[in-house]
Amino acid sequence: MDFPTLHEQQQWWNQWIATYRTEQIGIDSQRQAQEVLRWTERIRGALQRPLDIIDVGCGSGWLCELLAGYGTVTGTDLADAAIARARERRGDIRYIAGDIMALDLPLQSFDLVVSLEVLSHVADQPAFVAKLASLLRPGGVLIIANQNRWVLERNETVQPRGWGQIRKWTTPGELSLLLRPHFEIDELTTLEPRGRLGALRVINAPQITAALGAVLGHARLKRIKERAGLGWTVIAQATVRSSGATLAAGRSAAWFHLVPSAIRAYGRSGRSRQPDEIGASEGPA
Repeated sequence: MDFPTLHEQQQWWNQWIATYRTEQIGIDSQRQAQEVLRWTERIRGALQRPLDIIDVGCGSGWLCELLAGYGTVTGTDLADAAIARARERRGDIRYIAGDIMALDLPLQSFDLVVSLEVLSHVADQPAFVAKLASLLRPGGVLIIANQNRWVLERNETVQPRGWGQIRKWTTPGELSLLLRPHFEIDELTTLEPRGRLGALRVINAPQITAALGAVLGHARLKRIKERAGLGWTVIAQATVRSSGATLAAGRSAAWFHLVPSAIRAYGRSGRSRQPDEIGASEGPA
């Protein structure tokens, strides 16, 4: 597959962030932030001190500003224009523009690495995860989120891939496989269930959702779907393995069994569409 150049990616993300992240933060990003802050609070409580945090792929810096209450924050992004605006807004946060794979960041210098919906936009995902692991101190924690491929391929509102955008969504199991060589996975779930194609046409049908919600409660039903792998976002908290304790990639993706095999089989029946064939919506995925 041919990927856009770094310059093309930089131009595209500068344009997208200026359009979609200057004044508004979408519901999926808001929900991801809730989980990030919940886990960050827990980490700071365990360490009993301010944290050294880096947000990789920070975009406009909106999450860095929320994380600043928990310690010293560094934000990095390829979009140099977005980083320049973020610097003007918050001088107490260190912002660095550039490709994370090429940045000369100090190794083992952070307690927490956060990276939301960046993994799908890098060409070499295993190398990216290894880079994130190298930034963490022993016992450090990664919070990473990515678009759930199984759900997005069954959603009619996702826009086509942008001209300067790499798109490599992952399922929960695929994210697990990417993390396991360098991390112990502490928690992995999905967020914000939706989708209307294939099996999700039945699972998320308004009449069925209303009936089940009346019995179980809508909040509980939502949590059940999220834990079953039916959310738009896959998000994980993982602790970096000690030096020399990395595992061979591909040994296990046990979490994926939470998506019922019958649902997966239904989804392979040809009723889903590939990422570049899906219709338009706000912003990229």
